[in-house]
Amino acid sequence: MSAGTLQVVQKLAPGGIETLALALSTALPGRNAIFSLEGEATALRTAWSSAAATETDIEAFNKRPGIDLSLVFALARRMRALRPRAVITHHIGPLLYAGAAARIARVPRLAHVEHDIWHFDEPRRRALARFAIKALRPDYIVLSEAAAANQRRLLGLDQITIIPNGVDVTRFAPGDANDARNRFGLDPQSKTGIASAGAGTGCRKPRPLPRPLCRYAGTAAGV
Repeated sequence: MSAGTLQVVQKLAPGGIETLALALSTALPGRNAIFSLEGEATALRTAWSSAAATETDIEAFNKRPGIDLSLVFALARRMRALRPRAVITHHIGPLLYAGAAARIARVPRLAHVEHDIWHFDEPRRRALARFAIKALRPDYIVLSEAAAANQRRLLGLDQITIIPNGVDVTRFAPGDANDARNRFGLDPQSKTGIASAGAGTGCRKPRPLPRPLCRYAGTAAGV
């Protein structure tokens, strides 16, 4: 297999990070692959149409609950076989397992992308992150100046690369409003619609938003 970029996620299931990983695997040069620590490859493709449609090589390792040291060596064996030019990990779990595997397999470049910062409020997660960064020495990437400031303060990092979030305007562009309303079962005669997009995790507090806006607008909301 020609050298490409290997990305590692916790579980390749519908989500923003996983969608980004699929998009990057298509955009980056070479034959690229995605490792999913959790799940089984066929089941992951079956459960998500985007994963099923991609030509990217997907491997899954069916990680067991809790600490699984054997996973590090399983990842390292596959990395030696694939010989990627770089490994990119998304979030702390993949950094710990795949980062260690990349160092064992002597992958030339290891980069870690931290997409969220809220979980670093927990002391145990901060300690894990400090340990992983000190031991594995990845190129550390965040998505905003605010995230960089947070990581400098909580993790004591100096070398941080900032790659701001962006939108693919060739994919996300204005379309036919009536067609969109029909697809989502919305009233085509309604003049006002309110939509909230994003993960429904408690830390992002999505619940308080739709109801007052609906009362204000006198319409329905799609979440």
